[in-house]
Amino acid sequence: MDASGSVLKGNWDKSVDFASQLGKKLLSLNAKSRIGVIDFSEIANEVIEPSSDQKLLEWKLNNLKNNYQNGITRTELALKKAAEIFQRIDRTFAKKLLLILTDGQTTPLNYKQGKELIQEPMASLRTIGVHVIAVGVGMLVDSEELKIGRASCRER
Repeated sequence: MDASGSVLKGNWDKSVDFASQLGKKLLSLNAKSRIGVIDFSEIANEVIEPSSDQKLLEWKLNNLKNNYQNGITRTELALKKAAEIFQRIDRTFAKKLLLILTDGQTTPLNYKQGKELIQEPMASLRTIGVHVIAVGVGMLVDSEELKIGRASCRER
């Protein structure tokens, strides 16, 4: 979940509410699912370890509203963190899905644009069988950057 300044606090709260409702729905459909949450801005934090505990998910997400980072957007760090988590939990036969809630405005770094920065971690996620869905948040969505996430799903 993108907690950067360009998302804005109101959209952050909406993203948290959306994640809570989605998690509740997914766990009601399949109790064996595991849902985790990473928030990111200047750093990427695993704020909720993958779990099937719906009450824990709701409680931690509700508390997450108070942790809006409001910094630059380092989407590539969140993608790398997600790949680490998927490899750590190693649920070989489970389908793997990463939902990214972002405005798609990764901050350029070392003369590389955001689209360039996210290509390598996206390729790593594809390699380990993760399907990626990018959802735009806010009025300033960079649709070109979001398409990189959608492309990773279509290629499989």
